Amino acid sequence: MALVELEELKEEIEELLEKGFIRPSTSPWGAPVLFVKKKDGSMRLCIDYCQLNRVVFVGHVISGDGVMPDPSKVKAVMEWRIPENETEVRSFLGLAGYYRRFVEGFSIIADPLTKLLWKGLRIDELNYPMHDLELAAIVHALKIWRHYLFGEEFQIFTDHKSLKYILTQKELNLRQRRWIELLKDYDCTIDYHLGKANVVADASSRKSSGTLANLGSHNLILLLEMRSMNTKLEVDQMVGLLAALQLKPDFVDQIKEAQTRDPFLLRMLERMK
Repeated sequence: MALVELEELKEEIEELLEKGFIRPSTSPWGAPVLFVKKKDGSMRLCIDYCQLNRVVFVGHVISGDGVMPDPSKVKAVMEWRIPENETEVRSFLGLAGYYRRFVEGFSIIADPLTKLLWKGLRIDELNYPMHDLELAAIVHALKIWRHYLFGEEFQIFTDHKSLKYILTQKELNLRQRRWIELLKDYDCTIDYHLGKANVVADASSRKSSGTLANLGSHNLILLLEMRSMNTKLEVDQMVGLLAALQLKPDFVDQIKEAQTRDPFLLRMLERMK
């Protein structure tokens, strides 16, 4: 600030203090001061209090008109890319839900995304034994895909071994008997499949960024690094194969034995001697 402006500011402040229009304050907040040059060459002090009436606080704009969401945050929500996995859906709902008070019917709008994250059970299902929970999953799937499965012969694979014999068991509780009646409407068989051998289900539970197909098509840098470590990656339409070459003791011995018969290496050895 120029010396002339500083002197004018001092005089204006002293005059305002004497008239009682302002009082001394230690607050870090202040009003912008603007000097306008008049025709006679003197300076006129202009104090702008507009910014004091509008404050951005924790993602909200507080002003005389009320509380509004920060426009920059709203822009981030509008430009958010489409979520591709559970983590991204939860992250988006967390950001958008912070401003739910400003969106009428937010819970109804976000309900489809919220259901994607729902993993809970009903209150009565919380008391089900594990055997009944596994059977309930089969019944639930049959109800959803009834229009595809009814009248067709198909197999049901489960990693819960006891369900393989559910159709031949004699001692059943009332809940199981009711569900067995539903199973009899379908031409199906229940077979046991080891959980850790269920590659298809295991792959579908992984994030899209970590699947073999995604590595082969998008993350080329990581793919090249894997190849430099003698790791081979092959991706088919249904399955993927990730293999690594490991040197075992017997394999190392085979290499040493083959080197003793290699003509090129023998000539190199003679030159070194």
